[in-house]
Amino acid sequence: MTWKCGRRFAAGLRSVAIVAMVSLPVASAIAQSPIGKIDDVVVLEAGLGPEKDGCAPFLPTTRDVRRFFERSIVISARQQHDFFDHGPCRARGTLTTAFGAWTWEMRDLGTGELRSITDDVFLVGDPSRLSPLGVDE
Repeated sequence: MTWKCGRRFAAGLRSVAIVAMVSLPVASAIAQSPIGKIDDVVVLEAGLGPEKDGCAPFLPTTRDVRRFFERSIVISARQQHDFFDHGPCRARGTLTTAFGAWTWEMRDLGTGELRSITDDVFLVGDPSRLSPLGVDE
């Protein structure tokens, strides 16, 4: 009797593991911003920043903005300072989610900001754009 229960348990555990392995790639393939699914993106201003830094060509499309916020993570001001390069070039606009309307700012070197209509602010950063701290060049 014990052996049959153990065998059923192992078979059940194997089934759970298979379901978890199959659903993991699906879950990670669905990109979503820190504020949920983005419904609509509007770029209001782009190419903002000092002329000397050549910001005029920084013109992200609505698709670029959506992709940036979908892969970004919420970061603290300290993390923004310590782990990301400061991008002088900016773009601004609005977006909507199930949680309401937001204004956004995106910088050319991988950081940004989301602000809700109630003035909640989220600093975000694209993890693929982390600064290579401690690397000798």
